[in-house]
Amino acid sequence: MEGADGWASTSKLQWLLWIVVILFAYTALWVLRAKQGHCSAISQVPVNVLTVLGFSTGTAAAAKGITSAYVQSNRVSKPTGAATPAGPKPGILKDYSGVPELAKIQVMGFTFVALGIYLATVIHQIVSNPVITTLPNIDTPLLVLMGSARAATWERSW
Repeated sequence: MEGADGWASTSKLQWLLWIVVILFAYTALWVLRAKQGHCSAISQVPVNVLTVLGFSTGTAAAAKGITSAYVQSNRVSKPTGAATPAGPKPGILKDYSGVPELAKIQVMGFTFVALGIYLATVIHQIVSNPVITTLPNIDTPLLVLMGSARAATWERSW
């Protein structure tokens, strides 16, 4: 997942991971519903699932805007073609100086914990009670932890 600067994007990776996990959960639970004779869409989507999708999409869009502004103001350079600029390279867990950024590490750490817990919840729900075919909610404290970590990465971007 690349940002507007051509480097790996933490926010786009976070967005992709949540999209994949929620699509998996929705599809698996819909298939269970269909097997029980309910082929309609899952109409009740928990607030925190919608929040994390909106949050991830919003942060990816905001990060693109910030990075595009950096590129346009020559604060960072965008690699062109096969050539890449010399020097440190930003990445999923690094800032533009190539140094590990604690806020990005925190964002991805809480994201992986929340994703793991959500997947475990979905799988447990499927295995233990396949009659319940609604999407589970994402734990609110984990959502807050991801949000506060993301806010710290935005603060460093400005």
